[in-house]
Amino acid sequence: MESQGEFVTPFPKKDTKESFLEKAKAARAEREQEKTRDQAVIRIQTQFRGCLQRRKFQSLIRKNLAEALDASSSSDPLKVYEAVLKLFPYIKIPDDEPLFIRYLK
Repeated sequence: MESQGEFVTPFPKKDTKESFLEKAKAARAEREQEKTRDQAVIRIQTQFRGCLQRRKFQSLIRKNLAEALDASSSSDPLKVYEAVLKLFPYIKIPDDEPLFIRYLK
């Protein structure tokens, strides 16, 4: 029989160790999956914020160009040239055509 001071576990020691290792492995896999998910979220946010900033920047450049073109009759042609150079990498023909047509008339 059992002695009074001795503690008997309901599971053998080997099963407890295997169970512990499986739990640790599952926790590790869950942490890895969470890390991957967090990295994906950061990439998506970065792309979205970059897109918003590019649109905002292009809008600002177009506004400056429109102001320079509107004031071109009384201002320095160098300012118009500088404004066009800033917009040049971002020109989209369908979007910017009315701006230039208005200036050419």
